[in-house]
This record gives sequence, C-alpha cells and structure tokens, in this order.
Amino acid sequence: MTKHAPLALAPMLVLNIVACSDVQAPATPSTSAAIRAVQPLASNADNTTGRIEICHRTSGTTAFILISIAPSAVDAHLAHGDGRIGEPLPGQPGMRFGPDCQPEPIAFHVTITPTARGFVRDTGSNRDGVGDRVFVPFPPLIQVFNTPDYEDRGIVEFSLSTVTQPVSHAELRLPVNSGPFGQFPSIIEVYVYPGDGAVTLGDFAAGTAVAFKVFSQNTPPPAQVTFDVTTALNSLIGAHAPVAGFNLRHSPFGGIVFDAFDPSTPQAGPTPVLDVQSP
Repeated sequence: MTKHAPLALAPMLVLNIVACSDVQAPATPSTSAAIRAVQPLASNADNTTGRIEICHRTSGTTAFILISIAPSAVDAHLAHGDGRIGEPLPGQPGMRFGPDCQPEPIAFHVTITPTARGFVRDTGSNRDGVGDRVFVPFPPLIQVFNTPDYEDRGIVEFSLSTVTQPVSHAELRLPVNSGPFGQFPSIIEVYVYPGDGAVTLGDFAAGTAVAFKVFSQNTPPPAQVTFDVTTALNSLIGAHAPVAGFNLRHSPFGGIVFDAFDPSTPQAGPTPVLDVQSP
C-alpha cells in the first residue's frame, strides 16, 4: 500500500536536505535495497566515512528518507523525530524502520493463554439457542457436546493486549482430554467474536463461523486439535477488539472435551493457546 509522493514534491525534499549542513546522501548510493536488507538492522554506520545513516522525517510530512549524517549530529536529529534503522516507527505500534526507512512489521512470535474458559449449556429437547447455565469446572475442562437433551458450547477467550498489528499466522490449539465420540462423522466448528474476558450466557450464541474439523469413525483420537484462525484474528485486531473469543460447537450428536488448565497455578496442565506470529 506504499504511496509514492508526486514528482512535484521532489524539489522540496532536496531543499530540505540541503538545509541541514550536516546531511549528505549515503556514501554508497549504488548499494541496492536487497543488499542492505541482509545487513543487521542495528548496524547503520558507514565504515568508509565515519558517517551514520538515519531515517529523516521530511518537512511537513510523516514520510522518512534515508540520509547520512555526522556522528556529532545524531542526538539533535533524534531529538526532533528522526530514527535509526531497525528502531520502532513513531506512532505505528508493531512497525519499525526498514533498511530504506520504509515501515515494516516487527517480527514477533507470542503464545497467548486464556483469560477465560468454560462452557455454556442450553437445555431441553426444544432448545431455544440461548444459554441457560455457565460451567467453569475444576479440573478445568471445555466440554463441547450435542445431545437430545442439552447442548454444551465451549468458550475460550484470549487477551489481545500484546497483539497490536495484523499477523501473518494465528492458530487456536486445543489439547484433547477425551473424544471425539458419538455419531460420526464428528464435526467441530469454531465461531469467533469480540470477547469481554469472561464466560457468560450470551456467549452461547456468539460468533461467526471461521473454521471446522471433521473426524471419521476410524480417525485415531487426536492429542490436539488445531485451527487456522488468521483471517478471523486479523478482523478482530482491525476492529480494535481487546479480547478474542472463540465459541466451539459439535455436530451431530456426540462431543469432545478439551483440557483448559491455568498455567499460573500449581495444578497446571494442558491448556488452549492462541499461537500468533508475524511476519
């Protein structure tokens, strides 16, 4: 989505650079972006001249260009909003200055554990699709069942406080306690919604379908069920949702049970995780 400045702005940029007496173009202008990109981002000194490359904010804009300055001028440039290659980009969380001062995502990999987990039950042979009771059992389990008399939908929510930018890949990983069992094929569906950090009756009907798994009668019981939720998570991040909520459903009759321990307790055991990475 990078937009190129109109050609008419070129003279303004030249004047802006010339006006800084300590500024000159990088000593090796013929070096390609691809070659510079393989160099460590933290190393932005020009060893041939003793000058230092920094990302200079152009006058009256939020764009940055690569310039070369004397070491003695670095502090002054940083004080008025310039930055070093590889450092965070001001005003853009999760982004940094690339080799040519263009914004690029900061690489990260984080595994998030739940802020809330349990299941909500809707009872009766003619169920109304509204949760009747919340279960947060101990030992912690997420029960996902569909029977003639009741339906249990599993709920697990994760804080997105550590994820501020769109991600390249996100997986919901659920450790299996028992199942799937019942009628086959056994289908587990995942619905996503903006969570609130708690399991509530309203979570029973929450969410938009984003993924599913099908198990046949001859499928060996899995130790873990994994869902790709990248697109769904990016939608929540784009909407600035503070919590990602996942509603787990089973069809037809039958079910599955997932472990959901709290990793911070002495009784820690397997627990669902949201594994996120970028780029």
